[in-house]
Amino acid sequence: MSFEGVVIQLLQPYFFYSAVFLIASFVCIKIFTRFCSVISEKTKSLLYLVPLIIPLVVMFVFLPSTTFQTSVVDVKTIASINMGGPISPLAASVILVTVSHITTLSITGILCLIGLAMGAVFALTMVIADDRIARRILRVIPLSADEQPWLQAAIAESSKKIGLTCPKIGIVEDLRPNAFTIGYGHRAAIVFSIGLLNLLDKEEITAVALHELAHVKHRDFFFKTLTSALTAISFFNPIAFITASTAQRQREMFADEGAITLLDRPSALSSALTKICNSIKTLPETSMFTMASTSLLVTSSILYRSDILAMHPRLDKRLGNISKQKTRIRLNNKTIIHAILLSVILITSFAVTSYTIVELQQSCYASNQGLKEPVDYKPLEVIISGKISNTMVTSQDSPVLANAQVRNENMSLHQNVNRPPFELNTFYLQSSPEISCHKYHYAGPGSSFVVGSF
Repeated sequence: MSFEGVVIQLLQPYFFYSAVFLIASFVCIKIFTRFCSVISEKTKSLLYLVPLIIPLVVMFVFLPSTTFQTSVVDVKTIASINMGGPISPLAASVILVTVSHITTLSITGILCLIGLAMGAVFALTMVIADDRIARRILRVIPLSADEQPWLQAAIAESSKKIGLTCPKIGIVEDLRPNAFTIGYGHRAAIVFSIGLLNLLDKEEITAVALHELAHVKHRDFFFKTLTSALTAISFFNPIAFITASTAQRQREMFADEGAITLLDRPSALSSALTKICNSIKTLPETSMFTMASTSLLVTSSILYRSDILAMHPRLDKRLGNISKQKTRIRLNNKTIIHAILLSVILITSFAVTSYTIVELQQSCYASNQGLKEPVDYKPLEVIISGKISNTMVTSQDSPVLANAQVRNENMSLHQNVNRPPFELNTFYLQSSPEISCHKYHYAGPGSSFVVGSF
């Protein structure tokens, strides 16, 4: 594939707009959440859904296709006519303009369709059978009524306080300290690893349990399923994975805040998180299979990864967020004005950037299709031929072309150009000497051609 072919593939609107607008919106929201201190963790997490939703909207507006057409215009001078005398020489050219349509396999369109299919299948699978799949793959063992009775009693009491049906409780035989939530509604379950139960004291285990209970209350199963499905749609864009991870980190901060409201001593959660992070550093790294299955199947795993795709914030950020809950920033005129000004600046910047992106895409797409206007030609007669069946031809300057006529290949049909639109398979344009230069459009894939005379 030539360089021009690669550029045309990348400039297909359903691919180009979905990728670039996701990046631009992510940058704007990242700046907004970084410098606007008055918005909550819940609001921040919802804002990060916007960049992930944009590609889906783009693909509904510009439906992906497995093929696309490019138009190639070839202009050749085939004859020269001398119409003047020795005193006032006058010459004209006859040029052949060939318009051909080439159907090309759209690799970027196939990628978009694959992403849409993966997102739909993943979302449907998670809603129907997530808890059953997670139990089988992660080997979750349900607790019986006589196992860990104090923990079951604490979760049941806290569930009652916040108006939730008490979720099921399970364990996994893993020495790594971990806890996570699977399923939703009456199928929800909070799972603890043996390593976590051995590492923490009862108060700290209760704090972790309340953190997971907050995930159930906040319906984070659906949030995680939605972000994962939207990320699958844009799987070809690395920024989509970064956006989803950032959104999930905000939900973790939101769950910490939910747990604090139920704890008599919020420092118990800080202590538990510190012990877990310190313990993980001394243990072997988690296998890729465990990481992948945990990322896809569970709502929240407390295991921490220190990279850009981590689902949990850094320990220092979580501890800072827990400690400042008692001194929340209060709204005042200054903070409100700051938030409004920042919003206006970022929205304006995004609008200007979007307009520039659209103009750039259209300009680059047209220039890479070989659609160039031959401004140096001044023909007396222009012959236009090629595969233009069922093509609608219109003129932007029809009043000027009152003397020009169009006729078909066997010259049996004449039709005035200033009465658009009309249809011809192969046609000739015969111009009078008074016409200077005129531009015509036809209903191909956004192409155009120029004809003219002296």
